[in-house]
Amino acid sequence: DFIPRYQVISSAYSVHNLILKARAGALSDRSQRMICAGNTGCSTFNQTDSLIMGRDDNQNGQLETGEVIESLNFPGNTTLEWKRFNGNSLVFHSSGISHFQNGSFYICNNHAGRKIVMNWIGRTRIEALPGNLCP
Repeated sequence: DFIPRYQVISSAYSVHNLILKARAGALSDRSQRMICAGNTGCSTFNQTDSLIMGRDDNQNGQLETGEVIESLNFPGNTTLEWKRFNGNSLVFHSSGISHFQNGSFYICNNHAGRKIVMNWIGRTRIEALPGNLCP
């Protein structure tokens, strides 16, 4: 029971750090950064077991192979689901602000859950989530 719980906790901090890196990168080089589901790219954002983050240099709303800066794969049966207002990717503009894409990321497996709550300017916090509240 310890290992699956640790996998969720570790994954939550990894997602949190990826969001911070994307926001900081957008601010530092004044570019648009995106976080997308790793298994579907930036076309949809459904439940996923991986994420990709990159700089959308050609501003087509997709992350091509050369634009991906970092990828994150979740261990074991851990998955992520993003409950948000709209959008198929989390986008940080050059000002470091996401365009009304606040919401919550649910990181879960069969034994544990964590929720990352993000406000519209990209600030996040991690909360414990009872397993029965996982999607």
